[in-house]
Amino acid sequence: MFQKALLVIGIPLLGLFLVIWFFFSYWPSQSQISNDTGNGSAPLPIAATTTPTVNTENNQITLPGKTGLVTTNNFYKTAVEITDRNDALITSNDDFQILYYPADNSFFITITNKPIESVRKKAETELLNRLGISTEDACRLKVSVGAPGWVDDNLAGQELGLSFCK
Repeated sequence: MFQKALLVIGIPLLGLFLVIWFFFSYWPSQSQISNDTGNGSAPLPIAATTTPTVNTENNQITLPGKTGLVTTNNFYKTAVEITDRNDALITSNDDFQILYYPADNSFFITITNKPIESVRKKAETELLNRLGISTEDACRLKVSVGAPGWVDDNLAGQELGLSFCK
């Protein structure tokens, strides 16, 4: 009777102990989760970002672009809004918004009205004027152009890019 009770209780307890031990032994730590590539090979590299350089004498900012540095007007001085994360809403109107995102030194142009191509051209011109740069310099910056679905379902989620960049 004692042996039967030991088997009935002991085997499930041993199994539960093994499951708990296996669970904690092979569960990845938080550092393994955040650095894992998903295939167990090697940690993902952390992208190095360059901080923009502000020249207060001539009111300019030097930003890292896709192919080197680009010097622009200090758009923070004329921004409509600056968030606590230092995002700068450079301009906003009924047709488009231009936002600078310092975490990866990129600009976002959101088209919020139709006709898309006409508004896109206006937004591009505004970007060039606010930043005081040429089309060549604009093409060296990280600039994303898009329109939400409520403006145009066919363009939602698509990267339109700057029209003058190849």
